[in-house]
Amino acid sequence: MIPIEIIITIGFLIVISFIDIFIKSVPSILTYTFIIFNLFFIEPTSLLYGIILLVFALLLMEFPNEKQAFFSGGADLKVMFAIGLVMRSKVEIAIFIISVMEIGLLYKSLADHYLSKKSKHREIAFIPVFLISYLLTLLIGGI
Repeated sequence: MIPIEIIITIGFLIVISFIDIFIKSVPSILTYTFIIFNLFFIEPTSLLYGIILLVFALLLMEFPNEKQAFFSGGADLKVMFAIGLVMRSKVEIAIFIISVMEIGLLYKSLADHYLSKKSKHREIAFIPVFLISYLLTLLIGGI
């Protein structure tokens, strides 16, 4: 049986991803609700994992591209922290970080290539990368 915190996390990530794709702005109430729901299921090490992913997200925001940062926005930081709260092991954290880097670089390069032909405004939704990476982490690391 799939734990309830994983179902809640996947549900929130799907909703937030669609909002990020279509509206390009995620309301803070959704991201804070996401964090609060995940705090109900916290284990002692989960807070540490949340902080690790928050620091990782801050480093990614500073990761320069020739055109713009890897991703930007407060919602991305809050979502990374909330995902870290439901991680249960160092292996899951490692798989998630590696998948965010690989999928994120591929997604960003494809989006930059596609959007550079269409318009000069190239703000892309990055939360879907977190959703795909989280699902890949569950698939590889086990539920």
